[in-house]
Amino acid sequence: MSRAKTPAGRPWYDRVRGRKPRPSRGRGGKGGEGAPGYRPRPDGAPGEETRTHRGETDAAGRVEKKRERARKGYRPGTQAGGRKRGGFGYRPRPDGAPGEETRTHRGEADAAGRVEIQRERARKGYRPGTQAGGRKRGGFGYRPRPEGAPGEETRTHRGEADAAGRVEQKRERARKGYRPGGQAGGRKRGGFGYRPRSEGVRREKDPASGAAPASRQSVPEARENVSPREGAAPKRRPARERVLTARACALAVLRRALGSGLFVSELLDREFRGARMRPDDRGLATELVFGCLRMRGTLDRAIEQSAGRPMGRISRELRDILRLGMYQLLYLGRIPAYAAVDESVKLALRHGRKGAEKFVNAVLRNAPKEVGQVRMPDRAVDPAAHIAAARSHPEWLVRRWADRMGEAEAEALCLAGNEAPPLTARVNTVRATRESLLAALAAEGVRAVPNPGHPLAVDIEELPRPIPELAAFRNGLFWIQDVAAMRVADLVGARRGERIADLCAGPGGKAAALAASAGDGAELFCVELNPAKAEMVRGNAARLGLRSIRCVVGDAREAGRIPGLAPADRALVDAPCSNTGVLRRRPEARWRLRPEDIPRLAAAQGALLAAAADVVKPGGVLVYGTCSIEPDENERVVAAFLLAHPAYLLDEELRMLPRTGGCDGGYAARMVKRNL
Repeated sequence: MSRAKTPAGRPWYDRVRGRKPRPSRGRGGKGGEGAPGYRPRPDGAPGEETRTHRGETDAAGRVEKKRERARKGYRPGTQAGGRKRGGFGYRPRPDGAPGEETRTHRGEADAAGRVEIQRERARKGYRPGTQAGGRKRGGFGYRPRPEGAPGEETRTHRGEADAAGRVEQKRERARKGYRPGGQAGGRKRGGFGYRPRSEGVRREKDPASGAAPASRQSVPEARENVSPREGAAPKRRPARERVLTARACALAVLRRALGSGLFVSELLDREFRGARMRPDDRGLATELVFGCLRMRGTLDRAIEQSAGRPMGRISRELRDILRLGMYQLLYLGRIPAYAAVDESVKLALRHGRKGAEKFVNAVLRNAPKEVGQVRMPDRAVDPAAHIAAARSHPEWLVRRWADRMGEAEAEALCLAGNEAPPLTARVNTVRATRESLLAALAAEGVRAVPNPGHPLAVDIEELPRPIPELAAFRNGLFWIQDVAAMRVADLVGARRGERIADLCAGPGGKAAALAASAGDGAELFCVELNPAKAEMVRGNAARLGLRSIRCVVGDAREAGRIPGLAPADRALVDAPCSNTGVLRRRPEARWRLRPEDIPRLAAAQGALLAAAADVVKPGGVLVYGTCSIEPDENERVVAAFLLAHPAYLLDEELRMLPRTGGCDGGYAARMVKRNL
């Protein structure tokens, strides 16, 4: 910007002052009024201006300018400094001079000025952080003044109130009866940290020691919820229950079903224990577990068809998730397809690798709409393979049954294995009859009918709540047992006053049947290798009120060395087996079993039977039983035993095949020891 000139081209101040122009102190440029850095001269000479650039004004000039402004009543940061009234940092002058205001910016006000402002505000009744400081009444940190002066409030911010003020405030609140976290402390009644003080209760010091009570529990009347028993220890808060969904529970059981060695019913009980689940979720989890295990063969073929790859190429962590989803799509029509797919995708997100949810979603959305659309082996070419795939059984087991009994019988056994088993109870004749049990169950809303297969059997058709919650069960009126197991116990023929040995007692169903058959008047000696199952035998006997049962932990293969066991009038060997007769109750057994397991089990069964031979006294009875339908575990074991022990004679055999709507399968042989 060039300077204004006269028509003759001379600067205007040459004409007025008659002196040479003052050189510009800028960097080679000229300036005038309104230019950057322009400031009026402090001496007030009219028409004289000085244009200075940043950093070019000398120190003496700046000091003189500040002194002149101070004489005129201005202070650093005032309105004359270019700041608006009411802007950031604006504060009215403490001296109260009308029309004079002081606006200070951070760091611009000197220490003496800030002290003077604070003193003036204190004289007017304000404290640091009050309303005059720009904070609203009732805002964060707002607290009424303890003096109680009307119209005067104090609002303190964190760190702004001095220590003396905070101490005085706390003392005043204590005199008024408030405690930390009370209503006067800014917290709502009933909010976090709120504790109402009991009327008239103070934490008084011990007059002898001068110390305060050790804890609030030393003054029980100061607590709102006091234990009815004075001095009682506070109740421990119960452990937080797990919130478990039906599908998450089913997935956890399926992952351990084949490798744990436990029955799926036991695994389900473990998951239910300590978990918060609705009754319908527990029912759905049970149905999903048993259904996926029963129909695993068909489900795997449907998954392979939809995924375009064999199950061996699918990660182990996704197989059970896909089986759960596929079972819902093919067998549970009441569950919408979108819900089954969505819940399976959620499980894949939680338990699968990155991108697993996309694979699960694609497989299930491409799944067959019904079971009939699943491709099966050609029955005309390979009947056993077709039956195994369509009826969801291991192919080697179906071929074994077909070779021995024919294709039709093998398929009938598979159909019976896929059926949901009935819930059958046995009456505890020590405490009830079948008629009284039916009446007791009906009073609790349980629909039960007599089972025609046994005079003491009752079929439970409708159950409003779990079995352990029934009063009839807790009172020991019945226990759960299939008709096939009842017939094996009846074959022993227990009588009052006899010594009876149960060499494989766990979990105690047949032992209870033997004790009840003898009117709880026999001496029943039970042996169980598994300590957990031995405890189940004791617990079941205690609930049923059977005092004649005694159970010890031991190996039945060394029965002759167990003190107090021999000589026995009767002995029962309910040997571990392949469980091929109870596949509907134990669907995991069909997938655990291998062809080489049957000869191994037969050898162990023969050893148990041989050990029991020395326990029975002459004239006594020895009963051998399994829940298998394999001759290698039944007839052939008994035949080998009789050949090795000529003192025993075969008295009766019991063969039971599982049928649809009937009892489980199994075998039992009753042998009598002769007097030689």
